[in-house]
Amino acid sequence: MTLSKPETYTPTLLTLCRVGEPGFDLDALKKLFTEYQQFLGIDLGFQGFAVELTGLPGKYHPDKRGQLYLARYKNEPAGCVAIYEYNQSENICELKRLYVRPAFHGKGIGKVLFATAIEDAKALGYEKLYLDSLKRLASARKLYDAFGFEEIAPYNENPQPDVYYMELALTD
Repeated sequence: MTLSKPETYTPTLLTLCRVGEPGFDLDALKKLFTEYQQFLGIDLGFQGFAVELTGLPGKYHPDKRGQLYLARYKNEPAGCVAIYEYNQSENICELKRLYVRPAFHGKGIGKVLFATAIEDAKALGYEKLYLDSLKRLASARKLYDAFGFEEIAPYNENPQPDVYYMELALTD
């Protein structure tokens, strides 16, 4: 009997988990959401952030046509993003909390999170995806532009002076 050469297995460095899937860690996600607010350097109280954080998954729950995503790099929590139903009658969702820890920048994690959220929004049957962001987040703007987002008029109240609003049509 001859032994065959064992197959080489290289584990992926990046894994992405959705709420409810094995490996999803709500506490790690909450920590990333908190780091996101600190990274922005603003109080997100106007968005009900504290209530959102304690009530997760809340509006992002799949049963409510939402989703939470946790990215791990070498099994360490590295980034997050979320989508939720913004306007049921117009079939619009909103993307929130796209964040990648600075130690993991440049590894394509934000792009994977973003692309996955967009694909899931399409699969959920949404027609448009909204987001708002801050002008000082230049790398985020490059990502939005690369995916075909277009700037639109404000769709919510945001007291930040450098905020802008974008949408992506999800139907052909």
